[in-house]
Amino acid sequence: MKHTRRILTSLLFTVAGIAAATSGCTNALTVAEFPTAASSSSAQESRPDLATQEQRLAQHVNQYPQVVQRYPFDAELFTQGLDTDGQMLVIGSGLYEKSTIQRTTPGAAPQVQVALADDEFGEGVAVTPAGIWQLTWRNHIAYLRDLETLTVRSTVDNPREGWGVCYDETSHTLLTSDGTSTLVVRDAETFAELRTFTVTLAGEPIDQLNELDCTDGIVRANVWLTPYVVTIDPASGEVTGVADISSLYPESVQHNNNAVANGVASISGSDEFYVTGKLWPTLYRVRFTEEPAHE
Repeated sequence: MKHTRRILTSLLFTVAGIAAATSGCTNALTVAEFPTAASSSSAQESRPDLATQEQRLAQHVNQYPQVVQRYPFDAELFTQGLDTDGQMLVIGSGLYEKSTIQRTTPGAAPQVQVALADDEFGEGVAVTPAGIWQLTWRNHIAYLRDLETLTVRSTVDNPREGWGVCYDETSHTLLTSDGTSTLVVRDAETFAELRTFTVTLAGEPIDQLNELDCTDGIVRANVWLTPYVVTIDPASGEVTGVADISSLYPESVQHNNNAVANGVASISGSDEFYVTGKLWPTLYRVRFTEEPAHE
């Protein structure tokens, strides 16, 4: 297996130490999205030990990616959101002074790209009939953008941290994550909060839910700092599948703890998905199978 799983216990000590040392640095990669007790409105819940959580996820793996196609990808993008409108990709990237949103086709240069303000940290994106929603991390705002030009049509408040977002066509709602085990169901036109639910695996919460995809009433989520994508039943909050995508980690990012998997987007009319990560040079088109691929 090309990717050696990160040992979360030592990594978390590293992150905490860097966070303390770089609190004034606008682009400290390692502290991006690192949740603290005061960082999210839902973070007051009891949080699971993350090393133990990764072990639990590993024990429930039942899906693996089979690569259908590879595309070159911009390795400078700190990918925070990935979606498709059926024809083109919509990609949201993060970091202060570097956050953007773009429309492109796989393997090509952006056809349209818009930069966020220097003090905004871009996060997840979701294509909806009303436009494209883009979250920000701790700016506590979300943007509804024009589908074609990506210009801002409206701005709404978001009291939570912004991490991932997806549009559920079956219920015509948004789902958002904030780095905890809580997902929020929202009105897709106004962003108003409708309800919340906790994501659990075998009865225990799964924390660090990040980038999201909604397909046919099913939610998929990257779990931050791990190579796992979980499949979630939004009616119950239960995790029904765990995909190990460690085989996709590019060689060039093997020793970069910031270059984690982040980005999964279903491809309309198929059982396939686009998958990538932060600072990855490759975008993958995959289907998930019950057996590991042998290359």
